[in-house]
Amino acid sequence: MDHHYGKMLGKLTLAIILMLAGTMFFTVLGNVLTPDSETLGYAWTQLGLLLSAFIMYLWFDRKKGWALGFKDEKAFSSLLTGSIIAILIPTIGAFIMLGMNSVSFEKNNWEVTVIGAQLLLFIVVSVGEEIFFRGYLFGMIKQLTSTWAAIIIPSVLFGLIHLLNPSSLDKPVVHIIIEITSIMLAGILFGLARHYSGSLWLPIGLHLFMNYTQSGVLGFLNGGKDVASLYEITYVNKTIWNGSGFGFESSLLCIPILITAMLVVKLIFNRRVESSLTHIRQTKFGE
Repeated sequence: MDHHYGKMLGKLTLAIILMLAGTMFFTVLGNVLTPDSETLGYAWTQLGLLLSAFIMYLWFDRKKGWALGFKDEKAFSSLLTGSIIAILIPTIGAFIMLGMNSVSFEKNNWEVTVIGAQLLLFIVVSVGEEIFFRGYLFGMIKQLTSTWAAIIIPSVLFGLIHLLNPSSLDKPVVHIIIEITSIMLAGILFGLARHYSGSLWLPIGLHLFMNYTQSGVLGFLNGGKDVASLYEITYVNKTIWNGSGFGFESSLLCIPILITAMLVVKLIFNRRVESSLTHIRQTKFGE
């Protein structure tokens, strides 16, 4: 086995062990310190992801010449672009389901405190998961192997880790397969965003508002969890196309929409990269 791949596998294994141990520890700690707050419970869990990423980076990789991805001169633009694309992903799916007359939506809970609490929850989740998967794992794997390995490997792990979510296996096998496939594809989308934008802000925007829109706005289950939402979804007909009540990511519609989103991200940010390279050449050679 190539030395770099062996080194990558060693670091990957240690990072996963640290992450699992950290999330278990902080989940227990959260249950003790904030037993009545489910939102704070999820927030506590993210500390395991954050600490494992920072410990691994500071311990092994701080001087290796790559960064976790916070520096971005166009951070706000990247965050905004990711947010818009992310909002469209479940929204387009919801409109297709409405067109198929398989779901309906009714106004639910529009209290500012509820909206704020759910948004805060999804901010914490998206930042924690992106720093670990597209920050540390992406950077470490890319530095030791290749860009495609840095996109694919964290995405597969991202999907498999979600099997640990509550009730993730309490559904028909076909929906488990669709959901894990959708989450892995979402991971690839976030990985492509990390690669093309050069920072974490685009994948954070994608992750944050994809989660918030599908669950905090439209009322789909997210990872088996039912959270307070602006609209309540009712299933007229439960089918493989609308997820049968198990969430947007368990619906077959989610897969082609995610693949389309990948193409959109590639198109938008490839043009940005090409434009930047052209500007550099013109500046350098006085063209």
